[in-house]
Amino acid sequence: MTKASVSSGGERAPAGPMERLYDSAAGRPDAFGEAWLGHALSGVLTLDTGEKGKQLVEWIEATGDTVEEAIEAALEEAQLTEEEAEIEVISKPLVGRLFGAKAKVRVRPKEGLPPEATAPAAAKVAKEFLEGLVEAFGLEAEVEAHAEDGTVVASIDGDSLGVLIGYHGSTLAAIEEVTRTVVARRMRSKVRVRVDVAGYREKRRAQLEEFARGLAEKAIRENKQITLKPMSAAERKIVHDAVKAVEGVRTFSEGAEPKRSVVIAPAEMNTSTAESEKQT
Repeated sequence: MTKASVSSGGERAPAGPMERLYDSAAGRPDAFGEAWLGHALSGVLTLDTGEKGKQLVEWIEATGDTVEEAIEAALEEAQLTEEEAEIEVISKPLVGRLFGAKAKVRVRPKEGLPPEATAPAAAKVAKEFLEGLVEAFGLEAEVEAHAEDGTVVASIDGDSLGVLIGYHGSTLAAIEEVTRTVVARRMRSKVRVRVDVAGYREKRRAQLEEFARGLAEKAIRENKQITLKPMSAAERKIVHDAVKAVEGVRTFSEGAEPKRSVVIAPAEMNTSTAESEKQT
């Protein structure tokens, strides 16, 4: 029989295969993930120069036979409208000279644009960055990114992508944070970003929902509350939502970040920590 540790709040969720979902503190990267994230933020995995590093440059430059053509080309590259962009004319075309120079302009997003306005362009930035990231890892994978309700939703699909997921998803968490930082810097505004690798997050959600419902049934059957290991706010919400479908049981959160945990308890059981019942 699998052993379980018991605290004053009741039984701890039994150790087992599913326990690995919670071992990283509140869903944050483990030591390797944090070190990798720090390196990535400082050097952006050496993608800050060259073709794949252009996403870190706030301004996008373009040329054309006329200033208007150059502006149109720059806006198309940035995926911005004229109303959403700051436009600077660097040089006008030189006419009548041999090998006359073309017009040159540069554009960038206006600062503080709402996510709904920047998400389409931000999706392109995220896609370019993640493609460079995959290349830096020496992997072959398909990268997709699109805007969805003001959020950039990106996915990396292919074979043998475990290195991009990492221990308990720590590397994936780091990749998502770095991508968000790169996109925010390029777009000059906060942008919501979600990154998944090989469907890992959806699989994890399904596993967590099944695990939570199983513990809810156990809490009812044995008339005791069960405290899960600390997890992120996003994972706690998955547990709360999953247990709502089970009659006769309730959930609440207790503890402070990053050690905040979900408690699953029979609906009739009282708890001395009523103020902890915020489901966050």
